[in-house]
Amino acid sequence: MKARNAEITDARAIYALISSYAERDKMLFRSLADIYENLQTFTIVELDGNVVGCCALQVIWSDLAEIKSLAVDEANTEKG
Repeated sequence: MKARNAEITDARAIYALISSYAERDKMLFRSLADIYENLQTFTIVELDGNVVGCCALQVIWSDLAEIKSLAVDEANTEKG
């Protein structure tokens, strides 16, 4: 597994991960447009070239931030 900053090519995979949880009311929905607009806040986790996790970090103040849209592909939970 490898964590890295999200790139524009990751937006649809991030959207799919978030949507899979949002459809079951497990997290808030984010539109694809919102993901593109905030892509610089996302970190993704890759496994074998596939996006299997994501989260966004929104800095609010010098000592305060919020973790948003934390999602892990269910087939890849409990792997570290």
